[in-house]
Amino acid sequence: MLGIVLVQPEIPGNTGAVGRTCVALDAELILIHPLGFHITDARVKRSGLDYWPYVRLAEFASWDDFVAERKPRIDQLFLFEEHGSRSFYDAAYPEDALLVFGQETRGIPEDIWRRYPGRQFHLPMRSRHIRSLNLANTVAAAAYQALRGRSEPCPNDARGNRPNKVASPRSRLPTAAKAGCCSRARNATSKTRRRENPANPPGLTTLKQVTVMGHGNGGVQ
Repeated sequence: MLGIVLVQPEIPGNTGAVGRTCVALDAELILIHPLGFHITDARVKRSGLDYWPYVRLAEFASWDDFVAERKPRIDQLFLFEEHGSRSFYDAAYPEDALLVFGQETRGIPEDIWRRYPGRQFHLPMRSRHIRSLNLANTVAAAAYQALRGRSEPCPNDARGNRPNKVASPRSRLPTAAKAGCCSRARNATSKTRRRENPANPPGLTTLKQVTVMGHGNGGVQ
């Protein structure tokens, strides 16, 4: 099973969002204390939505406690920082890979970082204007890269079997209402109207195409 390790995270919303990603990928979320918030903080659950109860969560008082109990292999560990020497595209991820991320403001503590030369990775950034990426976004990108190419079926592909599926406002509409919404939107884009043409004999009509203002239009043309 893939594991996501957050070392001393500081922002509850990021941890909540990472937890949601872990549920989506059936990955374990491992938190290394001290945290910058209480795990019961409402902001954690707000970001994780009602998926938070399904997070496979483990907590350790320190990195050393984590290593002593889990005894991770070197080839399991992938430490991520913007100055990591290797691209995350070049890594070979085992099924039980542990992706390690540090604090939002200071990254992975230096004493931990230096213990694992050759296991330090970065996500490529093409713009010189960007110093770093948001933690939750980085975790999601790295996690999906680690699982890329896996051929085993995902049990959650059967949408009806997902626990506590959260329906979007659109999906709560009855089928007829959704169809009506779509047809009204299409009809609002372009309408054909008939008008009498004085230059033609009585009763003869011509067609005039009228574009009606809608999303993205500059006005009636």
